Amino acid sequence: MERKKLTYAAAAVLFALLLASCKEPYAPSDKEVFLKQTDVCMVAGQKEYIGGATGKIQSSYNPTRHLFRGGNVEVAVDSTSNKAKREVETVNSYFVLMADAVPEGTGTSVNGVLYLKHPSLPNSYRTYGTTASPASFEVIRNENGLVWLWENKLKIGVVVRTGTGK
Repeated sequence: MERKKLTYAAAAVLFALLLASCKEPYAPSDKEVFLKQTDVCMVAGQKEYIGGATGKIQSSYNPTRHLFRGGNVEVAVDSTSNKAKREVETVNSYFVLMADAVPEGTGTSVNGVLYLKHPSLPNSYRTYGTTASPASFEVIRNENGLVWLWENKLKIGVVVRTGTGK
């Protein structure tokens, strides 16, 4: 009887060691998920605030001021007019990135302040970085006039359109 208990105890210990050695299934990092974006967008962690699956995007770029904007365009029907109904486009969710330079080659960095306005946020907006302590964005991809910028400490990513096509 004692030998049977010892056998069960040894089997339990081996089973526990086996479970402890198993690795968790692979989950892509926030950065890997961000790199799959294909157009102007803004993500924090793996939550997409602007762009991607949200529909039509409006973006602008001021090369002199190093200012980038992107927003979700919402289309509504204006039925207040006595005339025929017409579609009205509004941008209620958007980001603005004020950078210290134009982002260029992969591996380079730009510093800046990122403002995000989105209805799901407290007070509807959030600021990443300040003029005194800007966020540092690394260029992790640059193709066809789009630049993928990643801020590693905050786990936020922004795809901006520069129009340079580098």
